[in-house]
Amino acid sequence: MIVPISIFFSSLILAGIPHDSPTAPGVADSLNAPSRCEEILNQPTRDSAVVRLVFSAFKFRDQPPLPPDLASLLAQGIKQFFILPRPLRLSTYQPTDSGVLDPIGLARRTIEGVYMLVLHRDGRISRSEVLGGTADVAFDRAIQAAVFSLDTSGLFLPLPPKYPADSVFIPFAIWPGNQDSDYRRLESVHALDLPTEFLSFKVPIDLVDSLPRALPHNRAPLYPPSEVARGEEGKVFLRLAVDTTGRVDPRTVLVLSSTSDAFTRAIGGILPEMRFRPLVIRRCKAKAMETIPFDFRINR
Repeated sequence: MIVPISIFFSSLILAGIPHDSPTAPGVADSLNAPSRCEEILNQPTRDSAVVRLVFSAFKFRDQPPLPPDLASLLAQGIKQFFILPRPLRLSTYQPTDSGVLDPIGLARRTIEGVYMLVLHRDGRISRSEVLGGTADVAFDRAIQAAVFSLDTSGLFLPLPPKYPADSVFIPFAIWPGNQDSDYRRLESVHALDLPTEFLSFKVPIDLVDSLPRALPHNRAPLYPPSEVARGEEGKVFLRLAVDTTGRVDPRTVLVLSSTSDAFTRAIGGILPEMRFRPLVIRRCKAKAMETIPFDFRINR
């Protein structure tokens, strides 16, 4: 028997601006050269806004999750030892969520990074690394320095005696808090705890020429045969970075929520092929973080 199925996905800009917002007239035909864009994107701007950053830790693949109290303690420990670098270069953006949702609107230059560490049974931390995102290099180094300081302080607790492994990989993200509702998705099986307040600071804001959007030729993932056989429908939310060439940075992919691992694995098979129109600021392409939903439905 052939079961009719449907799979839907779209590229959502986190501030709520539709993914099919039109591109600014003439932008695509008059992009600045990359060599000039580094200078352009770091020029001072007239306006600024306060950005609140939050910390969230995640479950890694099929490993047993870290208990929520330890995830919260990890966030507090990194926050305690983190020193905000100054001056801080801010060269990434996201649409504002205030005022009219105009595609030629304001964008905040924001910091968002994805990181990984390994926690051992005795409370030691090792293999701290930067996976990617849109964060500044100095900011990334400050996060790694905070992890190192937390480890050498000896303050972190060991894993619980009944934890079924001697070590655990822990991916974590630091991103603008006005988007933390994406980490609170219903039925999330990957976020280990609610977001923890990290810090707030003032950043420049600038104009957006055109917003990121998925290209129309991207193919949908295959519906997992095991879920078709059970008649299971599902939804997966991913958080990832799209670089200036319109490709997904695979190391930055975080599963915000997923109905099942089978749906998550199906999406993983198409991510290297997906292409986007990148974010354009002042006629310069810029890396952007996006949340992308995938819906798996059986047509009944």
